[in-house]
This record gives sequence, C-alpha cells and structure tokens, in this order.
Amino acid sequence: MKWCLLGMMFSSLSWGTVTVEQPNCPDEFVSSVKEIVEPVGSISLFSKEKVIFDNNKTLDVLMNGPFEIEVGKEYRVQMREGKLCWIEQI
Repeated sequence: MKWCLLGMMFSSLSWGTVTVEQPNCPDEFVSSVKEIVEPVGSISLFSKEKVIFDNNKTLDVLMNGPFEIEVGKEYRVQMREGKLCWIEQI
C-alpha cells in the first residue's frame, strides 16, 4: 500500500508545468564561421577554442566537444548569455 501511494504522489507531480517568461536560449542566429582561434599554451581535455562568426558574434566551444565546427560553413546557433545551447550546420 505504501508503494502505491508513493507512486501516485510522484506520478501526480509529473503532470505539473512550468511557465517561463523568455525562451531558454533567447539568442538565436544564422551565420558563417569567419575564424576559429585555438587556445594558446598547453591543451587539456577541457580546452576551448573561440569561434568568430561573420556577424561579429563569438562563442567559446570545447575543442573536443560533440560539435565539429569549420571555417566558411554556415550554422544555426542558439545561445544563452554567451554560452552555447545548440549549433547545427545548415
């Protein structure tokens, strides 16, 4: 009986919703990569490279991260406060 009540309690919580004033990643743009600046000095697993877009926006991304970014290619980018949410090649 205890497990049944506990299950009902958690399942009823899963139906709740959250309202947010602005999107999670409010800064979205489409642009080509103008330049990629690699870090200076020793490189570690968490080293970042600076990606500079044609529209003068910059973004720091992990060198060994899940996204492969190339100069001259066009991307759709979603950011929040300068941090990458999503990037995809167009």
